[in-house]
Amino acid sequence: RLNVINSKNVLSFLIVFLYRCRPGWRGPLCNECMVYPGCRHGYCNGSAWQCICDTNWGGILCDQDLNYCGTHEPCMHGGTCENTAPDQYRCTCAEGLSGTRCEIVEHPCAPQPCRNGGTCTLTGNDKPPTIDTSTVASIVVRGMRGMSSMGKPFGRSAGTGGNSAGSNSGTAESNEQSKSGSSSMSGGLPVPSSNGPQPMKDFVCTCAPGWTGPTCEINIDECADAPCRNGGTCIDLIGKFRCECPPQWTGDTCQNDVDECESNVASGLGPCINAESCRNLPGSFQCTCLEGWGGPTCAKNLDDCVGKCKNGATCIDLVNDYHCACAVGYTGRDCSTDINECANFPCRNGGECVDFIGNFKCICPLGFSGTLCELSH
Repeated sequence: RLNVINSKNVLSFLIVFLYRCRPGWRGPLCNECMVYPGCRHGYCNGSAWQCICDTNWGGILCDQDLNYCGTHEPCMHGGTCENTAPDQYRCTCAEGLSGTRCEIVEHPCAPQPCRNGGTCTLTGNDKPPTIDTSTVASIVVRGMRGMSSMGKPFGRSAGTGGNSAGSNSGTAESNEQSKSGSSSMSGGLPVPSSNGPQPMKDFVCTCAPGWTGPTCEINIDECADAPCRNGGTCIDLIGKFRCECPPQWTGDTCQNDVDECESNVASGLGPCINAESCRNLPGSFQCTCLEGWGGPTCAKNLDDCVGKCKNGATCIDLVNDYHCACAVGYTGRDCSTDINECANFPCRNGGECVDFIGNFKCICPLGFSGTLCELSH
């Protein structure tokens, strides 16, 4: 009986084992799609054996990268990447570069280390060149066996599936290996590996105007010496500068004074308006104003009323003149003269006239009365 029980257990185990679905699938017939991590880069639509892949992904479970070049950009140093199969690619390397990912530098200038239009030139093999170290960079390269004097490969395949033209194939696995392989990068340039001695090659960058540094990465600040004069603002450009000058100055460095008096050719007075003449000064000008005008450009009508009209008169300002509107009882240009209301002898019948401000009073003799002594008693 014990043997029968054990046989049943073994049979149940075999049934479960034999009918266990492969990863990514489930259901009685193991044909139902499972979402991530089953259908990795896609979605299940409920149909049998259907894992609908996202763009650039393929395979029965959408786990194969159809655009490895675009997703990972494996080719180094400007190599051209071509998708050859799911999870596979091929790098076409520039002359002087090799390896599955164009990671092997056969020629120091091949990675185009000189930036911003700089020109790369070899300087020698064994000893450093006698050039200012601020403009020289060193780079480790592969052994020169099978290389021409300029470091070009002599028909040697470089990398898996490579050829003499520098076209090298790779897979996702080989890409990961090359990332952790014998060469690494420091500042964009390879550094020595620990797999054995490798010769050192030097190069020098001849920088385009406006750039400096070992690889021409530093923009020279042409404004550092403050070339703009007379308050000009310096704007640094590539290999040059530009000065934004105040209105009173002109020239490349704001060194020339602007003659403001020549700005108005018709009058010859420049910015001066009500003026006799205009005189140019360094960074400025001076107007000689006509009578009654003032201000930097003689545009202001001077107030000629100040302290002019007397006895409460109202002053009207004119150009280089004024007019006083006198109060009652006063006259004259400045209203300083009291009008004598008794001058015309307004009092009659011998009455005596007494003058007041704007008025008068009659003192009548006996027998007469009234404002003008016109009434007799």
